[in-house]
Amino acid sequence: MPKKGYKQTKEHRGLIKKSWERPGHREMMSEKHIGQIPWNTGLTKETDERVRKISDKNKGKNHYLYGKHPSKTHRESLSKASKEVWTRPEHREKMSKLRSGENSPMYGKHPSLKTRKKSSDSHKGNHHTEESKRKIGDGSRGEKNHNYNKHLPKTTRDKIGKANKGKIWTEEQKEKIRGKNNSNYGKHFSDERRRKMRKNRLHQVFPVKDTKIEVKMQNTLREKNIIFEKHKPIMGQPDMFIQPNICIFCDGNYWHNLEKSKKRDKIVNKFLEEKGYIVLRFWEHEINNNINNCIEKVNSVIKNS
Repeated sequence: MPKKGYKQTKEHRGLIKKSWERPGHREMMSEKHIGQIPWNTGLTKETDERVRKISDKNKGKNHYLYGKHPSKTHRESLSKASKEVWTRPEHREKMSKLRSGENSPMYGKHPSLKTRKKSSDSHKGNHHTEESKRKIGDGSRGEKNHNYNKHLPKTTRDKIGKANKGKIWTEEQKEKIRGKNNSNYGKHFSDERRRKMRKNRLHQVFPVKDTKIEVKMQNTLREKNIIFEKHKPIMGQPDMFIQPNICIFCDGNYWHNLEKSKKRDKIVNKFLEEKGYIVLRFWEHEINNNINNCIEKVNSVIKNS
């Protein structure tokens, strides 16, 4: 045990470094400590005086690296050594187990708004190089993606959906994804990629919350014991779908009266009818003023189909 105030000489540090470079030394030291429980396990600076002293000793100007600026060669050597360690599959697996679930240092913690803002501000103005962007993209595609082949439980999906409901984007946030600021600006996707994007889009419900006329129609169909499916992932994403081939759309008086919406609705109707579907469109005023008449039309189509 070194005495208080003892400082290693340059020669001594060199000997220690050489000992760690000896073949098998790291493995020996690793095996030696397997199964040993660290003395500070479960202790915090609030509950233990020793931990508090060590923490205070390494803060601010007391830290041994305070005011020091490692040279470029030193930083490069550190980066190279770190990268070499993380290329080992066994090391990545070990670190993943050590930091997953309850072992994660952030498990159960909820950073305050001030902390989150501080973290966000620290990253502002940082711009990745094209090479860096490519590496990040390649490292998160397909099987490399941390969510690859994972199926989130319904409780998690509901939690994510609830967190995003009712969010209103500010003009500043909208400006960040417009034009040249958009991550897809200037990109040209292949036909295969566009097909996949269109297919995935069919499973996304917009708007997230059903409109008043949709809810009114749904409730009335349930009262009449008519079984239906909401937002079926087919062309146009019908508001309600009744087996085997009946598509019901509830159109708002304003939005669906716009020229752009009219053209889109005609394209959707034509596509679905060519595929053998029966399309029923009800206006907002029809549902609000005489919903029973709308239900009668639905029943009539069900009987004849």
